[in-house]
Amino acid sequence: MKEDILLTEKQINTVLNNIGEELLSFHLFEGGFINPIYFITTKSQLELVLRITNPLPKWRHWKTLNEIEVMKFLLTNTSIPVPKVWDSSVATDLIGYEYILMEKIEGIQMNIVYPDASYDLKCSLISQILSFIKEMQKFTFLKIGSFQENMVLGPNYDIEAGPFESINQFLSAALESRINDIADNSRYFHFISRLVKLKEKMGEMKLKQFPFVLTQCLEDKNILIKNGKISALLDYEWSGSYPIYTDLMNFEEILQFPQFPRIEKYYREQLNELQLEYSIPENIQDFQEIEFLAMCLGSYKAWFVGKEAEGEEFIQKSSQQLNNLLKKYNC
Repeated sequence: MKEDILLTEKQINTVLNNIGEELLSFHLFEGGFINPIYFITTKSQLELVLRITNPLPKWRHWKTLNEIEVMKFLLTNTSIPVPKVWDSSVATDLIGYEYILMEKIEGIQMNIVYPDASYDLKCSLISQILSFIKEMQKFTFLKIGSFQENMVLGPNYDIEAGPFESINQFLSAALESRINDIADNSRYFHFISRLVKLKEKMGEMKLKQFPFVLTQCLEDKNILIKNGKISALLDYEWSGSYPIYTDLMNFEEILQFPQFPRIEKYYREQLNELQLEYSIPENIQDFQEIEFLAMCLGSYKAWFVGKEAEGEEFIQKSSQQLNNLLKKYNC
């Protein structure tokens, strides 16, 4: 991680002063992927987490605002375990960065717990998370986009466009944004004509439409477990109004069905019981994966600052996956 996005004791105390606290100790959490995360103990023994937003120009203001609004909304309107937001800023004038100061919730990340968990514990975790997804699906919207003040739906902050009335519109605009990002990276310039061809083909298709709901964008490293219970769902920067299948697609990747076939059977039964079953067409799954992989080509360097070897391994795998998917559609 670059030293110029690390905080000093003085900067952290400046934030804590806003809530009448004073710093006792802090340390940088090494598991933060894009955004620096600090674990803080105050002199009154309050345990907090300070998340600093990576200062990428395209994400300024709106990404942090989206996360703050969703966290506050879920905390007030659902039973989902979300950290309390103690303080936040979508401006950089206080410490030089946007930030969210939140409650620290104890737990072990699901990516650590899940692989060796018993069958019964795996089933329990599945049931808990599906119930949270069901709660979020109660909140429906007319378009795809990100949230602004008071949960007003606005443009998708990541691609700086929208909101969108259809999946076709969103995927087309997202792919156009990724193409522009790749154009700034000569290493993968050869993918541009193939992605443009796919975008043209997508424009001729009528993709199946789904309701748009509040989504969390689940990742196993952002699910905390304590004493067999989900203690927290973390990281809402990629939340938004998206097609209703979005969180289920992400959750299925976490569950590793090829390794745990009995778990897949239980999962399908739970989907039916909760009426969460949505058949997702293969082309939509492929197009969303292509859009994500194209994003990787244009953005991976910012994700792996200080971890260049890991980034190189990641991007080589991603580019090969993208190549194979584009071939599938004769692009």
